[in-house]
Amino acid sequence: MNIITSSIDAIVDLVLGVPRPEYHRTNEDLLAIVTGLDIREGDDVLAVAGSGDQSFAMLERGAKVTAVDYSREQFRFMKKRVKFLLEGDRRRFLLAGENRHLGVRPGDYFSEELVERIIENINNLKILCPGDFLQTLASFPKGSFNKVYLSNIYSMQSLSFDVLSESVRYVRSQGLIYQALPVHKDTPNVDLELINRARELESKNKFTNFNWKPTVIRVP
Repeated sequence: MNIITSSIDAIVDLVLGVPRPEYHRTNEDLLAIVTGLDIREGDDVLAVAGSGDQSFAMLERGAKVTAVDYSREQFRFMKKRVKFLLEGDRRRFLLAGENRHLGVRPGDYFSEELVERIIENINNLKILCPGDFLQTLASFPKGSFNKVYLSNIYSMQSLSFDVLSESVRYVRSQGLIYQALPVHKDTPNVDLELINRARELESKNKFTNFNWKPTVIRVP
């Protein structure tokens, strides 16, 4: 990172009043996520918090979202973005997720109309204190959710399989689980239609070199 970039980032942090954490923007495609999870009004979603963009996109569609992250920095950052929303400060809400050096601007997705709907639904958002995802999951009764968003919290295939297997116990029948990574070829109950739709959208994601290949599991 050069001196100019560092200076710009420092100025942005000063304007925001909070240091931006490593994951202050998502590098996944938001439309791919809400499409792959088939997010609808009234859904009960457990989501990895990250930058918060994913949860905000779900809120806009009327879902009830419980967000969790192991990082205290991500927790504080997402809470700050909620504060901006409650204050009607769309500019700082969007600025928090910008990365001008990569051409990433949340405003490309979060139009003024979408932000207004997020604000209308902000009481549907619960941000849990930082903690391990599986331990947090275990604190809920079985069947508490009908959708779970995992992002890429476990990149190792064996761990990813464990998280998927455990998540199934907390998702109601016919509910969905979404993760940014492909799963083992023998993983049961994949929803190929939703996978194909999500991957098609993700393939058009110009803001990342990760080439995510989302997987969607439908709980029997």
